[in-house]
Amino acid sequence: MHSNTNVRICSDSVHAAESYKQSGGTKTGTTSIETISQMYGVQAVLVSINSKCIYAITKAEISDLSENHVIVELDSLNGDQLGPNDTILDWHQCTIKGEREAHNICTVTVAKAVEALGAGEFMLKCVDMDGKCNGFVHALMRAVSNAIKIPII
Repeated sequence: MHSNTNVRICSDSVHAAESYKQSGGTKTGTTSIETISQMYGVQAVLVSINSKCIYAITKAEISDLSENHVIVELDSLNGDQLGPNDTILDWHQCTIKGEREAHNICTVTVAKAVEALGAGEFMLKCVDMDGKCNGFVHALMRAVSNAIKIPII
């Protein structure tokens, strides 16, 4: 493998992040992220995450707040698109298998975990914006960029 080659990890990164969270932040050295990072360096690991917006009226509506979800407050003045009925709270649920399977963990939590496990880049996608020609989910981009130091593409 050449030094400028990246390995893109998708679904496995969600599973690795869930295990990392469940273990209290303990690395096992056995995830694909850790294995590739150790062998070829962090620059070789590109994690790609698909997500979808889960809207809420109040923070109490979002279960398991402290463990798996980072609540994002939407602000139309910052370019955020508000949710249904002008909902201003959401979290971004990770999906795998082409958005067919949703997991109870948010994109920000996964981003933090995969960075700790050795990812060198983070590709962020949100199914809610696919095909709408409305740009990015700005609130999600801000939340992830505030949470990690690796490049976001």
